[in-house]
Amino acid sequence: MGQSVNAEPRIIEIDRTKPFDPAILGHRSWSVVEQDERALKVTRLDLDDVRLVTVFGKEETLVGGEEKIRRLKETGFIRLDARAFQEIWKNRALIPEWWKSKVVFFDGTVLRRPDEKMCIFCIYWINDHWDSNYITLDNFWNDKYPSAVLSI
Repeated sequence: MGQSVNAEPRIIEIDRTKPFDPAILGHRSWSVVEQDERALKVTRLDLDDVRLVTVFGKEETLVGGEEKIRRLKETGFIRLDARAFQEIWKNRALIPEWWKSKVVFFDGTVLRRPDEKMCIFCIYWINDHWDSNYITLDNFWNDKYPSAVLSI
């Protein structure tokens, strides 16, 4: 399923004994609004099994954030969550090379900021290193902004 030609395994362990706490990443006063419950069962993640998907309709080139989440739910994929994001971030050296041309989103956890805006985390390659951020759902996504998912 993965697109890697690397023979080295890209396995990341995800500790699910504690729920994700946005304060861990310096985001105090944030709350979890929505969680893909199936992602909570993923404790061992092989990055070569992760698919990066977009959810465009025929002839669409952009999709809004809330619509993106709705469509992802309809696909049946497991939307990787903030804990998967956090562990991938800690293990950046394992991220597949082909992800570098994308901004990869982790839509399995939707967070609410203190200003009530909802957002999701992402990672991306810039200036020869991995970086991370969050994007509010009032933005639009194109084909360079896929979601990290697992097939069921």
